[in-house]
Amino acid sequence: MPVEILDDGRKRIRAPLSDDDVQQLEAGDVVLVSGVIYAARDAAHKLARLDTNFSPWDPRGISRMKGSKPTRAACVALIAAVALGTQIGCSSMKSAAKTAVGGAEGADPATTVYQLPNGMRVLMREDHFAPVAALQVWVGAGGADENEIEAGVAHVHEHMLFKGTSNRGVGEIAAEIESSGGRINAWTSWNETVYHIVVASRYADTGLEVLADAVRNSSFDPKELDKELGVVLEEWKRGEDSPSRRVFESLFDTAFTVHPYRRPVIGTKESIEGLTRERVLSFFGRFYAPNNMTLVIVGDIDTEHMKAVVDKAFGDFAAHEIPRPARPAEPQQTALRFQTDRMDVRESQLALGFHVPGATHPDAPLLDMLSFVMGGGESSRLYKKLVAQSELATSIGAFAYTPPDPGLCDPAARRTHRSDGGVTVAQRVAKRTGQRRQRRIDRKSSWHLPPIGQQLGAGADR
Repeated sequence: MPVEILDDGRKRIRAPLSDDDVQQLEAGDVVLVSGVIYAARDAAHKLARLDTNFSPWDPRGISRMKGSKPTRAACVALIAAVALGTQIGCSSMKSAAKTAVGGAEGADPATTVYQLPNGMRVLMREDHFAPVAALQVWVGAGGADENEIEAGVAHVHEHMLFKGTSNRGVGEIAAEIESSGGRINAWTSWNETVYHIVVASRYADTGLEVLADAVRNSSFDPKELDKELGVVLEEWKRGEDSPSRRVFESLFDTAFTVHPYRRPVIGTKESIEGLTRERVLSFFGRFYAPNNMTLVIVGDIDTEHMKAVVDKAFGDFAAHEIPRPARPAEPQQTALRFQTDRMDVRESQLALGFHVPGATHPDAPLLDMLSFVMGGGESSRLYKKLVAQSELATSIGAFAYTPPDPGLCDPAARRTHRSDGGVTVAQRVAKRTGQRRQRRIDRKSSWHLPPIGQQLGAGADR
């Protein structure tokens, strides 16, 4: 395989890779895909993370990478930020953070991890693969931290934090970032709300200052809040017309009986209509503190310079105790649960859920790999069997949702309507999933690597 030795001793390897090449990858290697460098700690994780066939409904928020090489460079920087941020972005992972802050054994020298005196965790990765910097603030508060009456309020923050602050008026944040050639966006899940900026690296200081202003000083302008609550309600209505959205909401509502993962992150029609500025400000005051945040910066930066910028932007941000509500433990499921939802559409959706442990469990990365093997693209077992060969489904996928609390492993299929199609697909998916459970996976074998290696090679041509 084409290999170049970098100045810091790491290897730069160009895709596509053969199966033998994949076997030789080591922690710290750098894989170059269409001009984009992606560094990883673990070869198996590296290949899984580089796959670009995640469906739009994947809760991790990673979707297919498209566009020009600079755009894809930014995407890879964001994916690297996600991979880093998920390790210590949640309060339940503080022990991992403490280990990292002290300097994890074998840590990549290009990655710096430390903690501000106010408790904010900071991760920086300096990599000059392109003149781009990606910045994220992970707030350890999402849909699972809400009370019943305020369901959806975390998602409203995603809509509002870039709408104006005490220092910047409505529209000024977006204008400032876009005039610097950057992008600004956010997403919400059950355990976190993430605000991110991708900008030309020469404007990284500006991007960080804007991001700090947004998460510290948002004004929640009453007129803008009324507008955004209307936007959120329309988003909820669109979800009601989406078979894929409804099937996954039904899946989580059926799989979880007491845990807050049962509630949709967007909330319900009633809870959205009941949100007030007072409730929004209450949630902001309870959870938006530096000791409940993780800052991630990846890309063409100077680490020592950015440390000074971070200290200026967040150093005087006062910490306070986080009044996180207790989450009830989900009782063990002892029997099959089944739910149907009829819609007047010419397609059927099927989702199966299997309870799995959370992110800190040693099986979590194996579950990621297993779901990839089952439904991670056109070379996966389920796709070949149910789409390519039997044509029972028009699309199929699988993902392992392993948040801090126990989650779900979920294969899902879709097809145009046929009277017996849904039942047949359900039976076939269950059978194939059962076969995966029975098969002993030898971690030293190449059984699960060839399709991943092929997709990595294919990604170089996209």
